Amino acid sequence: MCEMWTTGDERRVAERNKQNRATQSMTYRRGMTSHYQLMNDFSNMHGRHPHRLELFKMGRCKGLLDGSESWVDEESRRRYETMTQMIAPSSDFDAES
Repeated sequence: MCEMWTTGDERRVAERNKQNRATQSMTYRRGMTSHYQLMNDFSNMHGRHPHRLELFKMGRCKGLLDGSESWVDEESRRRYETMTQMIAPSSDFDAES
């Protein structure tokens, strides 16, 4: 494995990934807990795999005791709402069915 890191291609890829991680705009509120661990915990608790949108929300939103939600930032909330609208079937499609 160490020999692989001495090649130019591997170092270029690693540097590009490092730069990409530095420009990520959305905060993740679960700290060191990976998406895989979140999926596993959800599966054990609910008996099914979470949908991508559920996983996105678990990592960036916290449900409060009063029933409201606390997002890590406004951008995450906006993207979640946009994805929800994209996934929801349109009323035109329902009328045709």
